[in-house]
Amino acid sequence: MNINAITGRIGSLASLVILILIFPVIAEAAPRIFYTDIDSGPNTGGENDNGAYLSIFGKGFGADIGQVKVYVGDGEVARYMYLGPSLGRPDVQQLSVQLGKAASSGPIKVVVNGADSNTDHRFTVRPGNFYFISPTGKDSRGKKNNIERPYRHPNYIKDLYGFRPGDFIIALPGTYHLATENYGANSWLRADKSGTAEEPLAFLGYPPSPGREVDVQFSNNNAIISNYVSIAHWVVGNFKVSLTDCVGAGEIVALGATTTPSICQDKTGKMLGKVSFVKIVNIDADGHDTGGFCSGGDGLIEISYSEGVKILGVALHNTSPAKGDEESAHAIYLSTRQKGTEVGWNAVYNMPATRAVIQVHQDAFGGACWSDKQITDIRIHDNLLHDLAGQAILLDGGTGDIQVYNNIIYNHRDRRYGDVIALRGGGRKLNALLYNNVVYANARAGGQGTLLDIGYNSGMPARVTLYNNIFYVPDPQDLYFDSEVNGGMLAFKAWVAAGYLTSDYNLWYGSKSPKTAFDFRLRRGSPAIGKGTSKVSPVVSHDYDMNFWAGEGRYDIGAYQYRPDTE
Repeated sequence: MNINAITGRIGSLASLVILILIFPVIAEAAPRIFYTDIDSGPNTGGENDNGAYLSIFGKGFGADIGQVKVYVGDGEVARYMYLGPSLGRPDVQQLSVQLGKAASSGPIKVVVNGADSNTDHRFTVRPGNFYFISPTGKDSRGKKNNIERPYRHPNYIKDLYGFRPGDFIIALPGTYHLATENYGANSWLRADKSGTAEEPLAFLGYPPSPGREVDVQFSNNNAIISNYVSIAHWVVGNFKVSLTDCVGAGEIVALGATTTPSICQDKTGKMLGKVSFVKIVNIDADGHDTGGFCSGGDGLIEISYSEGVKILGVALHNTSPAKGDEESAHAIYLSTRQKGTEVGWNAVYNMPATRAVIQVHQDAFGGACWSDKQITDIRIHDNLLHDLAGQAILLDGGTGDIQVYNNIIYNHRDRRYGDVIALRGGGRKLNALLYNNVVYANARAGGQGTLLDIGYNSGMPARVTLYNNIFYVPDPQDLYFDSEVNGGMLAFKAWVAAGYLTSDYNLWYGSKSPKTAFDFRLRRGSPAIGKGTSKVSPVVSHDYDMNFWAGEGRYDIGAYQYRPDTE
């Protein structure tokens, strides 16, 4: 197909120098904060009366914690506990501290060798108590705010009369065997209490140190957190999860009610089981190539009826058999009615057999609900997706306004599906914005595939906008665009001619024998430098490394901002 005839202005990538054989030596820039686990907590109580543990995630923190200073509000933190890799995207660092009495409400700032970080993340000092758990703890002897007297079961703690908004459950280092001990209702934490916006509840792992981690073992239908009733305002994370075998329909995180007929007719949110403003952060789930969650389940992380859920800094990997003999579940599955979900800074990789990796789809009723924006105001950004099967991103029935930006997708090794990004949009309500992504993928191993598949059966999206993306097809038989809509390419071209596809400031490239170390940073002389558009600025403020864009003429094409000081 003549893609230029369909999309109008499309740039050439023939001379783009972004793929090299040897990784460059990267000069360290000033510290940048990407996200944090908590944004409020007490500065007293708990271990040594120094209050909450705060983990900060970003780049440029250096390698020596002794050269780092952290300020919360007007004061320096009392204790520096950990500096090293996060559990999520492998290039993101984790810096963990304990607040102490000098910390106050205000911006969080990291200072490394005299260089200050961004200060757009704020912290609020407020009341709260700490309930510690341990694999050797005893519920009958546990005492709040006493690390020497831990409880054993988080479900026991959350049922205590005194456990209230603002409190923390802290899992101390050790191995928690969820399948061999009754942690309650197949869920380590069956949440049925809520925090508030000012005082959220938290279930978090203790900051790591060499040889001391919170290791959660799964070998049955368990979850870290799930709910039946409506809950709101939780922070859950800082756990290393080991999936030890195929556990069928289990999930690591299962939040929100499944679809019922009332959700189509009743748009006021009366359905039970809604999840509001829950953050899932800093979790590593390793399937050890055993086929963990290999069949029957919908997703390793499944979010259903919800509002304002955040999935930040999660790594999901090696959860299907190494030979790809069985199809795994989705990695992240957004379903049912939800809005305001954020999926950012995650890493999903090494799954040779899987369904759509990040799927946004309202399953129920064969499309009866799709005429409404069931799943909308969704942001999928700054994720690393590689060595996968299935579609990397699938936006299907009932989806509404979706932003997909700053994602890197490479080394796609599909054996069943022929598309990398599927923009089906059943219900014709999908408004998909794809900005500053890098997609380098062989869409179908051993056959013709496509990077972008738009439309399905009788439906096309309402609109698709592509700005500042790099699309690289390493197999010359693959296509940039295709469509599974009834009527095929004729229907697709008519949809394009009607003005529903906007594609500009993108770079398209194909090569029979590419040479790459999968480093997609821009090099001097690249035609991507300064050739992007600032039309993306309402959505994209920073690049994949949290370098902030500076307006018209300063946007580059792709996920990385060109940095001459890093060459």
